[in-house]
Amino acid sequence: STHCISSAASDVYKRQGDSISATFTTLNRPFWRISATPSTTAESRHPLLTSRLRAKGLIRDLTFMYWPVESLEASLAACPDCRLHASGSVRTLARDGQRVLESRRTGNAVILRNYPEGYELEIAAEDVR
Repeated sequence: STHCISSAASDVYKRQGDSISATFTTLNRPFWRISATPSTTAESRHPLLTSRLRAKGLIRDLTFMYWPVESLEASLAACPDCRLHASGSVRTLARDGQRVLESRRTGNAVILRNYPEGYELEIAAEDVR
């Protein structure tokens, strides 16, 4: 299934030191807030938000989508079966030869496919007026 998240670009993903926070909105109303440190994850979510989207999984996916390739490669050094391929606007992570994650930038959006968990996520920036 596809989940589309529209938000102001500045609200999507903020990283300060070891903490990460994300706020997702629709029609200018937040429907999911996540904050995390290396030892804790907290979230508040709208009751209609699918349970297939999990805070820890989304933080992992955001990291894959937005962190510099060099940082991802360094963190994957401990996984000899993992391969990261980045070319232009596309990133693909494979483990044991099977695609795990793929992100693609298109215009003002980033589309992520999470193959093992069976979802596609689109994060699109909206103009804030």
